[in-house]
Amino acid sequence: MNSLQNSQASAETSLGKPSLSSCNYSVVFRVFHIAIRESLLSLRKLFKSTRTRSRHGGTTLSHPMGEGQGEGVFPFSIPNRPCLILVAPMPRWVFRGSILTKILVPLALIATASTTGCAAHRRGQPLTVLMDAAQDRQAVSRAQLAITSLFPACYRATQRAIVTVGRKQFACDGALTVSPLDGYHLAVVSSLGVVADVRVNSDGACAVLKVTPLFRESWSRQFLARDLRWLFVPPAHPEPAGRLADGRLVLQTRAGSDGVTARYIFTPGGERWQELELVKNRRSFYRAFVRRYRTFAGYPVEVPCEFEVNAASYRVELRLAEFFIPPALQPEARS
Repeated sequence: MNSLQNSQASAETSLGKPSLSSCNYSVVFRVFHIAIRESLLSLRKLFKSTRTRSRHGGTTLSHPMGEGQGEGVFPFSIPNRPCLILVAPMPRWVFRGSILTKILVPLALIATASTTGCAAHRRGQPLTVLMDAAQDRQAVSRAQLAITSLFPACYRATQRAIVTVGRKQFACDGALTVSPLDGYHLAVVSSLGVVADVRVNSDGACAVLKVTPLFRESWSRQFLARDLRWLFVPPAHPEPAGRLADGRLVLQTRAGSDGVTARYIFTPGGERWQELELVKNRRSFYRAFVRRYRTFAGYPVEVPCEFEVNAASYRVELRLAEFFIPPALQPEARS
């Protein structure tokens, strides 16, 4: 401290009264360095010969300082066990390192741990839906009409998809044919030909028409048919559930036989569908976002053309490359 005061006095004598712009930052860092070092040394002395008794068997826990091995100790308390302290070894660089090591490294570790913990906590947490006291019936009616008439009754579409599983990505195309008689028929095509073929009825029943070694039957039922059902098959009877904190309207379906409830999120006025959430046992396991709407030649009404799906084990980026209504699929042509 005397050297610090002498250095400050000499600085004031040579430079006059110090200003904020001419502060000697090395002095500030030196003060922090001394404070951190003294704190760590105090903890080192305090827990050098730590001895605590556990209420489980009455054994004594002790950990020497380890002077010869170049290690120190640091206490970590165990939740719900206030009488038990673990003393874990720490390397000597924690005590003798530079100021960057002593301050920035612990802060980085704490920030990483807190960020990871918060992400894991939010991963399965469903959206918070607030009760809509006003009960805007017009907005609810618009939302119900928008979700049930999102696509025409008969059409064909060509899809481009990028599937991400872990660190691997796969690109594939899909040929979707929709008609009241045949339901929703999707064939997934890759460079090797048709790798999967599924059909989903309007009631959600799934039929796997083709199985290949590249695409198992369980994958077709659990992933491919689920995306097809919840993104392109309109729900039967969506009911108003409330609103989100940002004012967006939420419609939800009743839980099916598998216990899954679908939540459809719309704009505050109910004009446009924006998001989908699947909830089971109060856990959210599937989120889909409508990124863009557009019109196609021969069909002037805007339809969702880009989706982003975040599921538990995969991600999908899907867009409609072609969308048209062939004459063979028109209702009057089939009657």
